[in-house]
Amino acid sequence: MAFTLKVDTSVWDKIKRNILVGNNLEVSTGFFEDAIYGEENNNAQVAQIARDNEEGTVKNPTRPFMRVGFGGKVAKQLPDLFKANMKSIAEGKSTFIQEYTKLGSILTAEMKQSIIEWSTPPNSPRTIADKGFNDPLIKTGKMLESVESKVEAKP
Repeated sequence: MAFTLKVDTSVWDKIKRNILVGNNLEVSTGFFEDAIYGEENNNAQVAQIARDNEEGTVKNPTRPFMRVGFGGKVAKQLPDLFKANMKSIAEGKSTFIQEYTKLGSILTAEMKQSIIEWSTPPNSPRTIADKGFNDPLIKTGKMLESVESKVEAKP
């Protein structure tokens, strides 16, 4: 009696294709080139203002909301998020694009939360009088509304 064994690799082939797609993608979160303040702020790029806040300037203190606030939270969450993403992809329930898009939404929300919660050092009394409130990283709300994530092919 002879047996014929036929191996169905279609599921494995689909998983491999999805993983190969993931090798060529990246998710980026932050402030992109098209985010620009208006004339009231000399049409400055939001990314530059965010960097000035992050690193400080001659006139303004360092407020590392990205490295400390955002980075600290995300570093703790990322391993579990990544495991859940990979499981979903491996089970064929999702793709890298879908999972990176979800991850980007989470990262965007975390960055925005970091901007909202950042409170040290507080604004100077002069800045508080000028703005009408004490929120070191919010003046017009432009930086907060400009945080976004993109899923793109790696350069």
